[in-house]
Amino acid sequence: MIDIIKKYRKHNHVKNAWIIAVSLVLAFWINFLVTDSSLWQKLQISVINSIDNSQAWDLYLQKNNDSINLISSKDMNQVKSLSLSIAYNPSNLKIDTINSMIWWNIINESNEEWLTTLIINFGSPLDIKKWVNIINISASKTEEKLENINIISANFTDFSNQVYLLSSSGVEY
Repeated sequence: MIDIIKKYRKHNHVKNAWIIAVSLVLAFWINFLVTDSSLWQKLQISVINSIDNSQAWDLYLQKNNDSINLISSKDMNQVKSLSLSIAYNPSNLKIDTINSMIWWNIINESNEEWLTTLIINFGSPLDIKKWVNIINISASKTEEKLENINIISANFTDFSNQVYLLSSSGVEY
């Protein structure tokens, strides 16, 4: 009876070794197959890649020395109004001023302690070209530690009142 159990265990170890070997060969083959293809680039989506690639967002914040700029990375045609909310930590960060960098009026709809909602209206529909600095935000901190400022709920309305949602990102300030 003992011989049958030893034989079974030996057979089971050999079977497991084959499964492991075939799995490793298959993994190396898949790695070799997709490494130099466009499929590999599509598979490389990660948090680090999405943070570093600010051009992937429609609207993103860019930090300057003492201010933050809201920049468009896409062309927006026949824009009638632009709406967005800026979220931040009010215990360390205070938004002092928000200035438009182009010829339109900023209407501040609400300014809560941690959220500023802006609606930017235009007199007539206009085109916003990519890489245009839309607004400039001046902020001050009480402590010298990094704080996150994020854009949420960004969209624009065109001349036919069609609403388009915009992807957006934040910045450490």
